[in-house]
Amino acid sequence: WTAARNEITLEAWVLFAVLFFWQMPHFFSLAWMYRKDYARAGYKLLTVVDSSGSTTSIHMIVYSTLLLFASIAPGVLGSAGVLYIIAASLLSTAFIASTVHLSVARTNEAARRVFFASLFYLPVLLLFMIIDKL
Repeated sequence: WTAARNEITLEAWVLFAVLFFWQMPHFFSLAWMYRKDYARAGYKLLTVVDSSGSTTSIHMIVYSTLLLFASIAPGVLGSAGVLYIIAASLLSTAFIASTVHLSVARTNEAARRVFFASLFYLPVLLLFMIIDKL
């Protein structure tokens, strides 16, 4: 956005926020699945030091909730339309649900679901941003 417009705008910051808030549950889901490997390597990640997973789960829910607000911001700012807002809301709600499920289940399978939900979320969100502007 910044390269195309040759300026840093509010919309560019919103896109940054989407990517920032998206990456945290995405990374934490991977770190959850491989926490034993990280521990053996001596890395002090949240998923390693939080043996119960409660703090990690809270972080994932908070970041995915913040992602909801960042994701609908383009619609609120007028950079995207109603179709995008609906898609962003549905995608974000499903993504939040996957993190909530992980907080309850605290299994590698639940973490894998969050990971795959994150892989689905971002390209589909951006695709709706493009489609809505056509």
